[in-house]
Amino acid sequence: MKHKFDEFAYLYLNDELTQEEKIEFENLIAEDENLNNEFELIKKFNSAVNSSKRVEVSDKLLSDARRDLRIKIGELQNESDTKTSFINSILGLFTNRYAPAYSAAFSLFAGLLIGYLVFSTYPNDVNNLPGFELDDALSQNYKINNIQFLEEETADNNLTVQFEAVKPVVVNGSISDPLIKRLLAAAIINSDNAGLKMRSINKLSEGENSSLINDPKIKEALITAVKTDPNPGVRKEALSSLSKLKYDNQIRDAVLFVISNDTNSGLRISAINFLSQLKLEGISLDQEVYDNLSNHIQNEESDYIRLRTTALLGE
Repeated sequence: MKHKFDEFAYLYLNDELTQEEKIEFENLIAEDENLNNEFELIKKFNSAVNSSKRVEVSDKLLSDARRDLRIKIGELQNESDTKTSFINSILGLFTNRYAPAYSAAFSLFAGLLIGYLVFSTYPNDVNNLPGFELDDALSQNYKINNIQFLEEETADNNLTVQFEAVKPVVVNGSISDPLIKRLLAAAIINSDNAGLKMRSINKLSEGENSSLINDPKIKEALITAVKTDPNPGVRKEALSSLSKLKYDNQIRDAVLFVISNDTNSGLRISAINFLSQLKLEGISLDQEVYDNLSNHIQNEESDYIRLRTTALLGE
């Protein structure tokens, strides 16, 4: 287990693992607290190394980049090569010594035309484009993805090109702020990163923050994670957080879903223990629970879970 962790840790941080390897690694750290703590230290060290030096771009370098960019766009006006040639021309801007400056300059396209861009007639001077302010856009941090042609090249060499423009948004606020809470809830449901989802759940339910999960949107996100998340570590954290909420029919149905459907025996045991703890606290379980458990025990493969279920039914 440790050698697998040592092999995958830095590859995971550098996004060099396959999807199956990512899931294997996330399960590994989710099931071993020591490895999870070690991975947190590795992440902090890696973050410190990556942020220790910032690239400074001189005014001269920016000026040269702007000039070359104008020339490049002018050349594209008369270019009649294939679609691949067009894309390579754009991407080629980022491969020479002006890469930092070109990255900022090219972000102008994203800021101006989010979603799609129709190239009609190219003027020789990029500054002649209406609303196209290169200097104002240099400070923006858009990323250009999914460049594709919408129409075939016409006789006059005009092209219709679409791309996606993505710009990171940074929000700073208390974890009790509505926006922060909703962002964490969205991360629980939508993120592909199991570590981020578990961290979001923990942030919302730990210590003084535990009251935050009473938010209906957060409760809904936790129930969705319990039922549908592919990572058992995430499902376990979500189930644990639900135990801190006031028991109701929604939570009951989520727990019964785990008992009847989850393929991870450890999670099914946790769900049985969830119900047992409710009884110890004097909370009555309705007939829906007993009927579900009675039906499930007939198909349960684990002897231990059948024993625990029988004990719960007899309590």
